[in-house]
Amino acid sequence: APEIEQIQRPKERFLRILVAEDNKVNQMVLEGILKNAGHQVYVVDDGDLALDFISQNAHETDLLIVDKNMPGCSGDEMVKALRFM
Repeated sequence: APEIEQIQRPKERFLRILVAEDNKVNQMVLEGILKNAGHQVYVVDDGDLALDFISQNAHETDLLIVDKNMPGCSGDEMVKALRFM
């Protein structure tokens, strides 16, 4: 009988993801899905906190998921501010 070669799955790279979302249910859903996929997830409640986080962790953040309508700095304002960092 021919030998069966086991195929190795490449190790997937986890991402460090910042979620800026003010809705607690949405936070929990996103965090659960992303963590279940093996990613490291940070959650903040508003755009101002997200900007603070990114200013301190810019090189350690791979992906940003932003709610467009949040208290404080909105998603649109946050993206504009990030362009100048």
